[in-house]
Amino acid sequence: MTASAKRFGKAGAFGTHRFRHCLGTAIPLKLPEHAAIAAAILNVGAAVVVSNYTRGSSVLAARAFHAAVASKRAATKELADKAFARRHRLAR
Repeated sequence: MTASAKRFGKAGAFGTHRFRHCLGTAIPLKLPEHAAIAAAILNVGAAVVVSNYTRGSSVLAARAFHAAVASKRAATKELADKAFARRHRLAR
């Protein structure tokens, strides 16, 4: 049984490779000017980190998507409130 399975249970268990992905993603996202640190810590070349471990572009895409949704919601809030109020009045 792995150390993570002992600590987090079988469903929460993870291997050492998960740490490598987390490190290869978190450092460039939090410290983009020091992104090469991930390669040094993982003892691989920068190209290996970028091609195998970095998931940052997915994180950035998700953040941009959620920001766009929040912006659209804010822009249409008044219209939505009126529509739901009207629907509620008609349902009575």
